[in-house]
Amino acid sequence: MQRSSILTGQKWLKDHLKTQGYKIDKGICFGLSSMAMQAMLSNDLEKFDARLRLIHSISPDQLSERIKEVNNKIVVFRKSDQLTPIDEILSDEERLLISIPPFMDGISLYQNPNDYPQLFETKPARQDFKAVAPLVRSQHLGEVGKISLFSGAYDTASLEKYLDGLERSL
Repeated sequence: MQRSSILTGQKWLKDHLKTQGYKIDKGICFGLSSMAMQAMLSNDLEKFDARLRLIHSISPDQLSERIKEVNNKIVVFRKSDQLTPIDEILSDEERLLISIPPFMDGISLYQNPNDYPQLFETKPARQDFKAVAPLVRSQHLGEVGKISLFSGAYDTASLEKYLDGLERSL
């Protein structure tokens, strides 16, 4: 897959998150990379990239208003038509816009799970992928099953065994 543009840095995304009311202490690397991993596992990296490009193209001050406009469109439509699926009335951009709040929720939750103690039975470790993934994973990943975790150095036989297992799970 060839990408048309690569966004650099994270300051622009941190600015958007802060403007939307998210607490950003230091960075967002872990949260953003965890959401990217989910997109890869869901075979949805194209949508992930499109969402980031859309966020980047809208000023932080205008993002809430743009999302609110789409939500209002949905409310008005639902009052007049209860049967037609919402996806049929929304443009691709509008679908991406309404996916931005849960996307930002995911970044924030992965990055700082301790800011959301009400979501966990026990206090998670800082940046605890395993504890957060069941709460944030996409519907597609929920249907596929649990996300496997791995890290560390592997000899060739161990790596082949892991990759075979990963291939079977996907």
